[in-house]
Amino acid sequence: MVDRYDKMKADAMDWLNIIDEVAKYVAPQKSDVMSWVSPDLRSISGNLYDDTAVKANDVLAAGSMANMTPINEIWYSGVPPAGLADNEEAVQWYAKCSEIMRQEMARSNFYTESLGVLQDRGWAGTSAMYSELHNGSLWFKHFEAGHFLIDEDDRGVVDTVARCIKFTHRQAEKKFGRDALSSKVREALDDPSGKKWDDTHEYVHMVMPRPSAWRNEKKLDKENKPVADFYVDKDDKWLVSEGGFEEMPIFVTRWEKMRGERYGISPAMKCMPTIRETNFLSACLSAGIEKAVFPPTAVYDNMEESPDLSPNGLVVLDSNRPDLIPKSLYAGGQVQWGADLLASKQESIRAAFFNDMFKVFTDSTKRMATFEAMQLADEKLVLFHPAQARYYGEFIDPLLRRVFALLLRAKRFPEPPAVVFQFAENNNVEPQMAYQSKISLAVQAVQTRSSFQVLNMLAAIAPYDATAVDQFDFVDMARKAARSFNLADSSIRTPEEAQTVADARMQAMQQQNALAMASEAASAAKDARAAGLNLAVGGGGGQ
Repeated sequence: MVDRYDKMKADAMDWLNIIDEVAKYVAPQKSDVMSWVSPDLRSISGNLYDDTAVKANDVLAAGSMANMTPINEIWYSGVPPAGLADNEEAVQWYAKCSEIMRQEMARSNFYTESLGVLQDRGWAGTSAMYSELHNGSLWFKHFEAGHFLIDEDDRGVVDTVARCIKFTHRQAEKKFGRDALSSKVREALDDPSGKKWDDTHEYVHMVMPRPSAWRNEKKLDKENKPVADFYVDKDDKWLVSEGGFEEMPIFVTRWEKMRGERYGISPAMKCMPTIRETNFLSACLSAGIEKAVFPPTAVYDNMEESPDLSPNGLVVLDSNRPDLIPKSLYAGGQVQWGADLLASKQESIRAAFFNDMFKVFTDSTKRMATFEAMQLADEKLVLFHPAQARYYGEFIDPLLRRVFALLLRAKRFPEPPAVVFQFAENNNVEPQMAYQSKISLAVQAVQTRSSFQVLNMLAAIAPYDATAVDQFDFVDMARKAARSFNLADSSIRTPEEAQTVADARMQAMQQQNALAMASEAASAAKDARAAGLNLAVGGGGGQ
């Protein structure tokens, strides 16, 4: 375990060095930026002067959370696997399970921890979260970037996560038990003075698929579960704990990944040249403004006193030599030109972190409909969609399946219907996840835009050829458009309900037509009788 950890760390050194540099400009709270030298133009490369990237990454994280996994909205639903999709009992059971999952996640620390995941994703490109059921409740822990290592299977899926943790001897005894510790640690704990109890020791924690040679599949204890959980004393190479999980409990997300690389590439990494340049420009601009406000002053070497350059200061001059007046050496730099260039670079950084796209969704001055927002954010949505798809696919999907499994084993769900039990004998009953977050719906709305373009086209064509309208299923278009605008399913009739309404409308129209025809017939008969009476009266009067 220790040897594998060392190899994983050696393989990750390039990424670790990169994120150490990126953190100085984008995530200073996770860097040694606070210990840098005091501001000085001569050491500009070692100081943070511009916080645009820091704020832009915070907006990216908060915007991603609010629009992909919002705590105050329904952003996912579990639907039955394909074999049960048409069974109403199964559909209702999975819907109820989804509701319970959302409630349990809202009560947990998922949303507070996921913000850290999204922040690390923006600057480090790789982030991770652990999940378990602790004291009867869901519990999550964000693993900070740079403090864990990963390995992949043959399909590029992360299946191994390792980290090095420091425990005091007292903490290790509480977590693992005295008998599990190495002899060196036990000796320290035996010290009656207690001076060594708080000495720290490093432990390698590794979660990985358990090799078949290490597992007896007929046993159900933690030492034989499919996912292994090891803690090893790093110095003594002593196994202190062996456990296991039914499914991988740690989920890793990468913003973007190059072929052959394990660790992700972040928006911050992509625009680091601009971030460094902005930091340099900000320092230069600050120095230029300071020089303009407090310019250097030339004085004559025979002045008896140094000039007082403070506000309302008095400079005593020789009345016989009025030419000996101190002179400013400031030539007047192009400060405004520098400010314009800096603003342009800062806007470029915000765009790299998709801040302009999130502004569309959060604009408080214009409560824009989804379709209008879609039109404004169309280009950005197309660029953001791969990152969203990767986040859902390699992080949220397995996390929700893990939550479903934890709650199912804890019997938090209602009793499954018989059809689900029958299906589970030979199939996986994990739900399929359908997402309804703002960004997911906006991406769908981009696709729905074509429907509106077709309608506008038909309005121009129909007067010339009415059969053009017959080529399209407007009911299907309307249903898809309604869902892309996040209209509640309860407001959309099922096809059967819609057919019932259509039949009732047709029947009402038929009855109305029948009544109209009967009324016309009665009116005609009345007119005929009146005409016959008039003829009879007219004939009698002539005799």
